[in-house]
Amino acid sequence: MPKREPDNIFSYLNNQVHVLNNSKIFAGLMIIILNISSRFVNIKLSKSMESYLKHTFSKQILVFAIAWMGTREIYVALFITLIFTICFEYLFNENSAFCCLPESFKEYHIELLENADVTDEEIAKAKEVLEKAKKKNKDTDLKEYTISNAENYKNYLS
Repeated sequence: MPKREPDNIFSYLNNQVHVLNNSKIFAGLMIIILNISSRFVNIKLSKSMESYLKHTFSKQILVFAIAWMGTREIYVALFITLIFTICFEYLFNENSAFCCLPESFKEYHIELLENADVTDEEIAKAKEVLEKAKKKNKDTDLKEYTISNAENYKNYLS
């Protein structure tokens, strides 16, 4: 008996996606892809291909693999990958024309990264905390010394 022809290309594609969703082999392949694309593998490629895999293609594959492993649904993983790409490549990327972050936010965080110096106020607070700790330590040492001497005096009198 011949196989029934699919109604159209989309129902055929949908059926194939459902087969992949339930495939343990596909799950294993996704885990392998996740492990390979999560770090740079030294493969002899042309400079342009290496750059493409390193900076563009591998990010989306990695996000897809992580999303698929979490959901086990290809369509959901594709949607998550799409949303991730839109958010982090366009909406939250300060170099994008579609960036939605306010200028003050971008400037503040760029300044934080560039100026990791300690301020005078932070130095003063740190000194104050150290002085308190030193004083507390001296007070504790004095109490221990007094108690120790009192016990020695008792023993001496006995």
